[in-house]
Amino acid sequence: MTLPNPDEISNALKGEGYIRLDKGKPLPTGRGFQFVIQVQNASNSDLNGMLYIISLKHSEHEADFRFQVTTSPSHGRLFLTTNPTSDVQQFMSGDVSAGQLVYQHDGSPSKADVFVVELLDKSPDAANAFQISMIPVQMGPVLQTLEPAAIAVGGTVSLSQTNLEIVAASAGPEELIFNTSDPKNGLLLNVKNEAKKVTSFSQQQINDAEIVYRHTGDQPGEDFFEFDVYDPENRRLGTAKFKIQIG
Repeated sequence: MTLPNPDEISNALKGEGYIRLDKGKPLPTGRGFQFVIQVQNASNSDLNGMLYIISLKHSEHEADFRFQVTTSPSHGRLFLTTNPTSDVQQFMSGDVSAGQLVYQHDGSPSKADVFVVELLDKSPDAANAFQISMIPVQMGPVLQTLEPAAIAVGGTVSLSQTNLEIVAASAGPEELIFNTSDPKNGLLLNVKNEAKKVTSFSQQQINDAEIVYRHTGDQPGEDFFEFDVYDPENRRLGTAKFKIQIG
């Protein structure tokens, strides 16, 4: 699995998934509090190399608290996006609040992982002041914009980012590939070769206004085509429908 750059991780789209809150428990030594964090998908399926941003909610916002990793994950690693090549041993609550602490699964066949962190600084009410959770980073294609296009009978319209845009933390627009059905009352064409219909193109081609829909009927109404989108690691968006209003 290719690791996204720090900006991609920090700005990644957050998908739905298992959120594990742990309020912590006092350590026997009395030094601080311990948080046992479990990584698991909502469907209890294999973690499959996923990334998770660590989230920390705490009520003592004026302070920056130190944490130490006392038990590392068995099936993955923890790192800061500011230094993604090194496993992190200590971090600050400010690092977590900035979305810079990330867990990456190693791709091994495993449905769960666990790691333990310890609060090193004293807090008046650590058990209630801190809540640590895991937020899955959705690495595959995500539907950002889906708005119907409008044209006159027999007209032509370019697909654009304003009505159809797929984004991904895992890939650039040139790597996000659409596979489409044929519209019922029109054609999808590439402006560089309008003699041949297309059923596969990239988000970058949409961004560059290279893909157009041409109405071939003689009546107003609605047309559509279905599409799916894949990234380079074959993660897919799922089937969606793009509508064209004709009038």
